[in-house]
Amino acid sequence: MLVSDLIAYAQRVSGILGVGQVALAQDTADAQTAFQLMLQQWRQKRWLVYRLDWTIFPLAIGQQEYTIGPANLNPTNAVPGNYRPANIQSCFLRQNVGSGPNSYPIDFPMRILRSRQEYDRLSLKFLQSWPAAIYYDPTVAIGTLFIWPIPVQQLFSLYIAWQQDIDLTGEEGLAVDTDDYLPVESVEALIYNLALRLITNYKLPPDQAVAAAARASLNTLRQTNFALQPLMMPQSLRPGTRLKNPMGGFYPEVAAGVPVTSLG
Repeated sequence: MLVSDLIAYAQRVSGILGVGQVALAQDTADAQTAFQLMLQQWRQKRWLVYRLDWTIFPLAIGQQEYTIGPANLNPTNAVPGNYRPANIQSCFLRQNVGSGPNSYPIDFPMRILRSRQEYDRLSLKFLQSWPAAIYYDPTVAIGTLFIWPIPVQQLFSLYIAWQQDIDLTGEEGLAVDTDDYLPVESVEALIYNLALRLITNYKLPPDQAVAAAARASLNTLRQTNFALQPLMMPQSLRPGTRLKNPMGGFYPEVAAGVPVTSLG
């Protein structure tokens, strides 16, 4: 569905337009602005984003900072990308050269420091060694990525992933086909949630039917797009020498003679 058709349908659903009526140019422009603002909010909610954008780039020896953002604002040492992400969702370090002649690249998980406070607690920020963590500072208009420790060998590439950006701005956005950017199951959610915003913007009476349809369509997207990794018990709390007894409590004390229940 074209963005222009989607906006027109949302205007009819909201009650702004009647059958056979055509919106004024200003009304269409306002609805397109509301549509874009809504998408900018949605892309920050992981359960509404159907995929992640990603890039992998080589790490330079002795370089601690990298920038992420629009290409026209980035220096030559920037991370490849067309926009500034709000946060980093996933990251790993790739050792490009293995230890043997027939070995393959090896990937190592990297810790993502989620706040400035975590990064500030690092005592030796200029330590040079094997990279183990990253901190992303979402500065505007380009973000800054910090590597810790700083690599001392030309062996590594860094993989990072973040929520996909949907750009439907500008006048040419009306001619964009949403099927080129989003799965087809997103269209109904876009229509009814945009209609709900238009009802608010035009100070119309609340429409409970439209609100219910907007919630139901969003729940469908949550079920379809849900891709969060499962929670894991910290390593320090799950030692490998003890057995779990699911029928008799937590971890049985085998040395005390407590039997382990078998489910077989």
